[in-house]
Amino acid sequence: MSTFRVPIKRIRAIEPHPNADAIEFAVVDGYRSIVKKGEFAADDLVAYIPEASVLPEWLLRRLGLWDAEKGVGKLNGKEGNRVKAIRLRGQLSQGICYPVAKAVANDGAQAGQIVTGDEPGCLACVQEDEDVAGLIGIAKYEPPIPVAMAGEVFNAGQCITIGFDVENWKSHPDVLQEGEEVVFTEKLHGTCTVVAILPYKDAHPEAFGEKRNILVFSKGLGAKGLVLKNNERNRDNLYVRSTRGLVARIDEVQRGDADGVSEPQFILGETYGPGVQDLTYGKEIGMPVVERIDPLIGRVCLKSISADYLLRKGGTEYN
Repeated sequence: MSTFRVPIKRIRAIEPHPNADAIEFAVVDGYRSIVKKGEFAADDLVAYIPEASVLPEWLLRRLGLWDAEKGVGKLNGKEGNRVKAIRLRGQLSQGICYPVAKAVANDGAQAGQIVTGDEPGCLACVQEDEDVAGLIGIAKYEPPIPVAMAGEVFNAGQCITIGFDVENWKSHPDVLQEGEEVVFTEKLHGTCTVVAILPYKDAHPEAFGEKRNILVFSKGLGAKGLVLKNNERNRDNLYVRSTRGLVARIDEVQRGDADGVSEPQFILGETYGPGVQDLTYGKEIGMPVVERIDPLIGRVCLKSISADYLLRKGGTEYN
């Protein structure tokens, strides 16, 4: 998934709902979120609560999303507290807009004030683009890891593993430039799998390969500096099984290489197919293009997620 934040954003526009009179859309960056008609206006500040957000009870109550009789929220998940994309009267809605009251900072600059709890005086001043997830008690939903993907790990350190993700274009709609050449590819719906080849001096007794210098990990593990152990308990682990042939090939090459790599080398791929995720399909096709670096997101590489994908039943998402 892309970077998780609950940012203070300015509404770009208010758009009518073609099939309803009492609701409309607030446009935040590239997202369209259903709101009550007249509740917001263009240029208003809001806290944009994205998909995969888990909301505390007090906030569900404040937003009118709490079922007091059942003692659960009205959103998704067992507790009804998780934000997902929905289709309302035939139109896609993503995320929730939480109101920010206008205020003036001590230096005279325009800011905003947000309610941070259900007790009197639970208020905080916020600035545009500030991440308020922690301030209002919102956490990111982490799906349970299937048994086949779980395994025993050791801490190799985040200086050795890598964190990798692609931002959603709807969060950065102004990054792409008019007339800029782009390449569109279809991403395989699997699970990111990484193999790292270390210098011989950094070998670890629980790593893979004859020289114990090969690491295997998922994107979620790598972000925490964790890698899978080379042991019998991990023999049937999905990532271990899918990279077994690659590890063997690396071993073949290393047998004739006395020096090895001078710094860690990484091979990133997508493990997909039955038992991995809920979708299976063909291979992606790419082509060369001149890349550009953006000061905000770095390498200009964005993803676009279809409404059909977001709204599918029983979908799976693993890190």
